[in-house]
Amino acid sequence: MMSSHRTYVAESPEITKFVQSIMKRVHVDEQHARDGLIDRYGSLENAMKTIQAEDAYVMKAYKDALKEMYPNGGGPIELGTKPAKGERVTTAPIRQGVWLRVWGDNLASLHCYCFDFVDGQGRYMRTPDGVRIYADPGGIEVLSIERSVGRTMAGSPQFAASVNATDDGREVDENWETYVIQEGTNLRIVQHGQRDIHIQIPTRMRNADVITLQPAHYRT
Repeated sequence: MMSSHRTYVAESPEITKFVQSIMKRVHVDEQHARDGLIDRYGSLENAMKTIQAEDAYVMKAYKDALKEMYPNGGGPIELGTKPAKGERVTTAPIRQGVWLRVWGDNLASLHCYCFDFVDGQGRYMRTPDGVRIYADPGGIEVLSIERSVGRTMAGSPQFAASVNATDDGREVDENWETYVIQEGTNLRIVQHGQRDIHIQIPTRMRNADVITLQPAHYRT
């Protein structure tokens, strides 16, 4: 059982940043993050070393598997990437200073789109506090790739962040969060104290689905 009262000794900036990243990735407050890590790993330092080692192992296995599957380069369709330069992007206002952004040229074969949240300057951000997303009809909650992986990989809560890690050792972008949704889905954005917002994800037109109207010709 987690202790509700713990005294934390002075720690390095690296440990502090690690705890903050866990808070963001698994959506818990600081006390729950610290207590959970200490209960599981014995100390914050051990937690950081263990989780980072687990993440590195999983990512190496993932990349090795891709190399084996695609020995000549290339690879599968990438999920969770941000819009490419020149890619068509559409947006919808959510509240003051926050927009929902939709794109997905590379996901046409999967009949899906990506979306995320951006500020007034078009800079991406994590899902704003107090925002929940549901797919209607049915009311199923829609989770980002990062939150979905974070829930699944309970033993390695930072794995979601490492999905977007780079090979050159650069730090994970803490503002990075991306959703993937099937085309044609009706999203319901729920925010505390505000009316729900409904956004219809586009449906792509396919040649086989399009019938061109022609002048009427009837046999007499």
